Amino acid sequence: AMTASFTNMVIAGQMLAYLGSFDRYGELIQELVRAGRRFLAGAADVLRDVCSREEFDRAIFLGTGANLGTAAESHLKLQEMSGGRVMCGFHTYTGLRHGPLASVGKRTLVVGFLSDDGYARSYELDLLGELRCLKPDTRVLLCCSRNRDDLHGLYDYLVEYGPDGDTSLPDELTPPVYVMAGQLLGLFTSLRLGLRP
Repeated sequence: AMTASFTNMVIAGQMLAYLGSFDRYGELIQELVRAGRRFLAGAADVLRDVCSREEFDRAIFLGTGANLGTAAESHLKLQEMSGGRVMCGFHTYTGLRHGPLASVGKRTLVVGFLSDDGYARSYELDLLGELRCLKPDTRVLLCCSRNRDDLHGLYDYLVEYGPDGDTSLPDELTPPVYVMAGQLLGLFTSLRLGLRP
């Protein structure tokens, strides 16, 4: 229910942003549906692997702009569906640097929802590079539109919604797509722990 209300809030907010151009909004909604289908098709196997291979008891979700809400919802979903056995948090990329980075360790999964916006993305990639240097044992899962050269060496797992580069969304429309990662992590972690989701 919480995810449904989160998604409805995002969509309602976006409708207001496109008040004068509903035709363009309709095109973007079709692109959103296409992106969601592609993301889900690739994410299930990747996230099942993450949950079966990695023994994490802590997870940190990172997001910028609209995806800070995605990070918040994902942290709630994983923590709830693991029965509290995986403690979770959420931050902006730059916010992780100021204190919370100390809580990241070997048994922490860091999940980053990446922007396509060049300015925001530069800060996100900078933090991921720092994380790799300071905490090399930490496992990193990234969710993005597609893999690019600038991601080399920054992740252990990757889920894309437009791997061929033929699907793209404005960053503010990616939350309904990216939030599926948090839901699937919750589901597969719950099953790994022998719970009954």
